Amino acid sequence: MIREYAPQDLSAIVDLIGRSVRELASRDYTSAQISAWWPERPDVGAWERRLATGTTFVAEREGRMVGVLRMETSEHIDLLFVHPTFARQGVARALHDRAMRWAIDAGASRLTAHVSITARPFFDRMGFRVVAPQTVERHGVQLRNFRMTLDLMARSGAESDSSA
Repeated sequence: MIREYAPQDLSAIVDLIGRSVRELASRDYTSAQISAWWPERPDVGAWERRLATGTTFVAEREGRMVGVLRMETSEHIDLLFVHPTFARQGVARALHDRAMRWAIDAGASRLTAHVSITARPFFDRMGFRVVAPQTVERHGVQLRNFRMTLDLMARSGAESDSSA
């Protein structure tokens, strides 16, 4: 089930993101990069403020939070994380599809995202294209990621053509 974020989801989301970064992204980033990206004690107040803005969707299975996607604006995916136990089981796809419908309904013509090395193959499969590789700094440590974009009008047209 995909639904919108509620404030009582905060601790489950912080836990989910932490596990995703530490367990899934660790194959693509060094331990120093992981620690800079997700410190042992994340700033829960900062996450509370961040999730209070934009639009956030959560995925649940059997009452358990298994994924989260936050839209900063109607055209920018700010974050997408899946609980490691549920990776590669369609959770990210379901969240992406819900966010894409929401963005189109909001009048967006494209989606953008800053995507980790770990998440890039998923975004590639969803039709995103790399605009530029980039290096970001977190707590003095550099991490590589990618600015990516998806043309929603081209995708909507392609889906219409394939369903005819």
